[in-house]
Amino acid sequence: MGKVKMDISMLMICVSVDRYLRRGGRLGFVVTQALLKTSGAGQRFRRFVLPDNTPFAPFVVEDMVNPKPFEGAANRTAVAVFIKGRPVRYPVSYAYWKKQGVGPGSAVGFDTPYESVTKDKITYNDWQAEPVDRGDLTSAWITAKPKALRAIRKVAGASGYAAHAGCSTGGSNGCSGLSSSDLP
Repeated sequence: MGKVKMDISMLMICVSVDRYLRRGGRLGFVVTQALLKTSGAGQRFRRFVLPDNTPFAPFVVEDMVNPKPFEGAANRTAVAVFIKGRPVRYPVSYAYWKKQGVGPGSAVGFDTPYESVTKDKITYNDWQAEPVDRGDLTSAWITAKPKALRAIRKVAGASGYAAHAGCSTGGSNGCSGLSSSDLP
């Protein structure tokens, strides 16, 4: 993978689909959204092909970034269900979950009954996902409502600007414990 950071969940998904599923079998994973929405190592994963050239495809993805289901975690949570033996078909069904409220009382506690969560705390929208670059099916995904995706396609294209990373924490976004007084 060169200098690209590789998430071990990519390997775990490929091995699990390869070893534990027969053709047509489905298996779901709680993953980081980065597998689907970033370039780099994710591009190799998004070929969705096992070592013996058997395809596997995301059947549905549930985006849970907004409700933050894991208290205190800095990752961007998604749930993805894959099917062995089927090539990927775009657009992929993509459910965007969102908290209904903000501020005090909007959090979903671990002991909140399911009915309360689905009725009072969380909503979801049926979105779709497809590669940003239609010429490269392994490119990062763009996600939106179907009508919005069509509108984005009309204005998407090459840009005269070059992107730069800017400041980087080197992957330590979720770390804490140091204060300015600890620095030399």
